[in-house]
Amino acid sequence: GLAEADQVKLRSVYLDGVPVENNDGSRNFQVEQFDTREGEIQQDAIEWVTAASSEVQVGHELQRRLVDGGSGGKKTHFTPCSIEVSEPDVSEVDVTVQVSNLWWDSNKGHTNATVKLQFEPSYRTLSKDELPPKTEPWEITGLKDEPPPKTESWEITGVCQVYCKTFTFPVHLAAGARFVLKISRTDVIDQGENAGKKHGTAHVLSYTKRRTGKFRYPGSALVAMQISSEKFDRVPVRSYDVKGLLVEVPDNYDPLERTYEGTWTGKFKRAWTNNPAWIFRDVLLNRRYGAGAWVNESYVDRYALYAIAKYCDERVPNSDGDPEPRFTCNCYVTSRTHAFALLQQLASIFRGIAYWCAGSVLTSADMPCDPTYIYNPSNVVGRGGQRQAVFD
Repeated sequence: GLAEADQVKLRSVYLDGVPVENNDGSRNFQVEQFDTREGEIQQDAIEWVTAASSEVQVGHELQRRLVDGGSGGKKTHFTPCSIEVSEPDVSEVDVTVQVSNLWWDSNKGHTNATVKLQFEPSYRTLSKDELPPKTEPWEITGLKDEPPPKTESWEITGVCQVYCKTFTFPVHLAAGARFVLKISRTDVIDQGENAGKKHGTAHVLSYTKRRTGKFRYPGSALVAMQISSEKFDRVPVRSYDVKGLLVEVPDNYDPLERTYEGTWTGKFKRAWTNNPAWIFRDVLLNRRYGAGAWVNESYVDRYALYAIAKYCDERVPNSDGDPEPRFTCNCYVTSRTHAFALLQQLASIFRGIAYWCAGSVLTSADMPCDPTYIYNPSNVVGRGGQRQAVFD
């Protein structure tokens, strides 16, 4: 379904909890490019986005320590960090390394110090247990026709509290192979007159797997933004103030004012709403993310939901005495779950239940209604009473 088109603006986007744009139009961050898609099935790809990335957190310190080296001496032992990638569609891997508290104690105070890093890429074949299931025996085709990767060494020199740098490595995988990158710190520990004067730690913060290409993401609303990295030492946490999916609501309903005009004809229109009754109906009937593959629209009593929806929209006083709708639903489903369990959770928002009876999905809510009483010959005293029927 579509997301509300006109409300994904820069002031609705937050980086590490700070809005990109303030209400007065000023910006807290330098934005190079910004674009959105509303979630259409046939939507176009964003032209300037040429890759899809997924970040994996690591947080591994590249440690070093002195160990016995024989003949009474000591040598520096390094503890590397290894990264493995086995997805054949990954084309590049970005590794982010953070250097902290880097300096050299000298007679002139804190002066430049150096951290040396070594990156050793390699390719390995997957074991039989790691291969995905297949009806026919696997044939390991090896690597793509590419030259073997070379070991690279980098030096970071300076004085800093925190410094981050990202290193990019191309990946050329074929079926049955994996890319392995071993990262080590290679500067030895001083044992002479300069012992204890050099400071600095190095951590592998994360690595990002990048898949090159242009992707449309059909059926998904998305935001693409390119920003300056001057104010960030890592990829910021992104959050968005959005309304969400457009769902079917009665054609006489104004979801913003929560009013119903005239008599409803039983027809629907698409609009945004947080009325839990209409969200319940959307999940019940939608064929892509709901139970619509098994539940037909004729199975649902729309007029019972109409009465429940009007009850949800009634204004009641909140704790401050201000009026607000009786029930609202503002949520998003993050994982796959049992359809009946999800529908019951949505129905519980309006103090209701949903159940299957006589070939229909019936919905009932705990709300005031006119008193009714069922009577038949077994509970009628005497011979009084009349039978009446209405015919078209």
